[in-house]
Amino acid sequence: MCKVRTGADVQTTADLQNLVTSVILRQTHPFSKDTIKKQVLSKLAGSEFLSDRKKQTQVIKICERTLKLMVLSSSIKSKGMDNDCYHLALSFPSYNPSMMSVK
Repeated sequence: MCKVRTGADVQTTADLQNLVTSVILRQTHPFSKDTIKKQVLSKLAGSEFLSDRKKQTQVIKICERTLKLMVLSSSIKSKGMDNDCYHLALSFPSYNPSMMSVK
């Protein structure tokens, strides 16, 4: 697993993508697009992505795109018809029954 950068350490688009994915995968309750956007923006304090208007727009687009891709890959599921409430479809930590017999 990679180290997820926050604040001023988020300098590249890859850093931002890792942060967005991390925020989504750490959700323990149903969440919305706005919830994810707010959490990501709060973790960007001191970063150029927060200080520049164009880069803030990029943050929002990456959040929305990541949510769409995670729905398509069945990593998260939409609750209802409005696609504004999601929940994780993955279990963490992952459960592998074949490893239960390893001693």
